[in-house]
Amino acid sequence: MSIAHAVYGLGALVSPIIATQFAKPEVKDWHFHYLCSVGLMLLNTLLLAYTFRGLHESELFARQHYTPVVRAANPADEKPQVRTASKSSL
Repeated sequence: MSIAHAVYGLGALVSPIIATQFAKPEVKDWHFHYLCSVGLMLLNTLLLAYTFRGLHESELFARQHYTPVVRAANPADEKPQVRTASKSSL
């Protein structure tokens, strides 16, 4: 999660600098700013498609030996777990 925040912060830092270059009066092709955004979107989509390769979520979990925790739809329906002390722990 911290990597996602770092990349978001980097984008927030760099994007005004890049947008300023397109906003200069001598730049007549300001619409290229939108083409850059579309290009990044397409690159991101291609990388995600390559990474997951159309696999279902359960297949991805199985590859990582991860078992997802299934919880009740309504948290009020969950029963609290009561732990009892065993004789060995006393």
